[in-house]
Amino acid sequence: AHWQWLARVFADDLPPRPSSLRTRRLAQLFTATEIYAWTTLRTTFGLGAQTAERALAEHLEMLVAAWRSMPNARQR
Repeated sequence: AHWQWLARVFADDLPPRPSSLRTRRLAQLFTATEIYAWTTLRTTFGLGAQTAERALAEHLEMLVAAWRSMPNARQR
């Protein structure tokens, strides 16, 4: 369900058709948003909820910005 949710939420930033690039992009989004990332930031590193949320949001923003800066990023 998480993978499908990411595909819906980030549809405008993903290649429109199934491809190895689309799979890689979804994998990047998945690793940036999976529960263990949250748990590690909160428990292992002791970040507060707001700081952990901001770190994850900034990570997603950087991923998407990097993709948008690549020529033909949605068509590969």
